Amino acid sequence: RLIPASCLLTGQYGLSDVYIGVPCILGANGVERIFELELTDEELASLQGSGEFYKGQLSDVLGY
Repeated sequence: RLIPASCLLTGQYGLSDVYIGVPCILGANGVERIFELELTDEELASLQGSGEFYKGQLSDVLGY
């Protein structure tokens, strides 16, 4: 069953090393598949901007 969950992105939506809520399939061992929705250029830019902002905030807090 497809559900929204916070998943580690590894290239999806042009983002890596960040957890973002995306549609996925969860199984007994965790995330089995992440589904990439078709986004407009504006939506994709907004998502990527949010992901990069979030990564920057975590970096500041955690000292990476």
